[in-house]
Amino acid sequence: MEQPTADQLAFALENAKEKEARAKRIRIEWEEAIIAKMGAHEEGALTIQSDYYKITTTGKVSRTLDQSKVPELIAELPEALAAKLFKVEFKLNTKLLKSLPDTNPEMAKKVSAAITAKPGKTTVSVTRLEVSTEI
Repeated sequence: MEQPTADQLAFALENAKEKEARAKRIRIEWEEAIIAKMGAHEEGALTIQSDYYKITTTGKVSRTLDQSKVPELIAELPEALAAKLFKVEFKLNTKLLKSLPDTNPEMAKKVSAAITAKPGKTTVSVTRLEVSTEI
């Protein structure tokens, strides 16, 4: 059996993505129909049991924090409350981290002790080319 060409593989992936997008649109339509039928809380779960299914809708609220206002709030709040209310999370500067072994190997070694690296998912991008019909 002959191995598929790159074009055949790309074409198959392109078709699969189109089918996936259609299936997602259909799934969302059915989810919206269920929400319209049974309702949903603005936040939290609502569960009903029908003859054949247990159906749960879960409302979610996204909350973001205006970083520029936090220092002032922390100064105004009791220390114990501020410590529990606001979580400090460190973010890694990946660009600087990658350059560290070349610029400062000793520091790179120390920093690496606090980092866990695991491979991510490899992505594939397919772009259909325009084929000229001129001869």
